[in-house]
Amino acid sequence: MLERFFSFLGKIEDGDKSPDAEEARIAASALLVAVIDADGDRHEAEMTELRAGLTTLFGVSGAELDRLIDAGNAAERRSVDFHGFTRILGKTLDDAGRTGFLERLWEIVYADGELNELEDSVVWRIAELLGIDARERIAIKRRVAGAADTGGDI
Repeated sequence: MLERFFSFLGKIEDGDKSPDAEEARIAASALLVAVIDADGDRHEAEMTELRAGLTTLFGVSGAELDRLIDAGNAAERRSVDFHGFTRILGKTLDDAGRTGFLERLWEIVYADGELNELEDSVVWRIAELLGIDARERIAIKRRVAGAADTGGDI
């Protein structure tokens, strides 16, 4: 599965290849994992939010959810940047899907009750690559921070 995914990443640059649903799911999982790992500390609350996010986004559970998380972990470890992943999501998600995905990223950031500057930077970079403008990024971040009731260091 992952070899096919990485083969696809190599072909996507030509612009002719469209990602399939599994490739989009792995790309999303890899980016969600990247946010969790940005500060070097995996909190159980972040992993719980990852599982909830993938379940909501893709309707997966049980062994399928575990397989998707494993694939996301492996893909994130093998990647050198976010470009390939965001390119896949950019081709498969509409504007509402991209902003909804950004909201999921912020939910993971705030899951442990802390805003780490490295997590913040990773989310901003992903949002930029997804083509979400700064105004929308800030609005989503504030909305999620308010819902998380973290004390509001935004």
